[in-house]
Amino acid sequence: LRSGSLKLPSLASITLDQSDIAGLSPDQLRNVMLHEIAHAMGFGDLWASLGLVDTSNPADPRFKGANAAAAY
Repeated sequence: LRSGSLKLPSLASITLDQSDIAGLSPDQLRNVMLHEIAHAMGFGDLWASLGLVDTSNPADPRFKGANAAAAY
């Protein structure tokens, strides 16, 4: 975790085991990998728990920060 960053990750690892990915198509594997990379970056419950995401509309959560909104 990054010091002074409210538990944001600074290093992560992802392990995909062969038995779980053996039956996936290339597109499915890509989607699984992107999903896990997002978790490694801290996406998920962490962002909302830090008050960085407006979840008042669960179907369309939005980042609250001006920089995030501008980048989006």
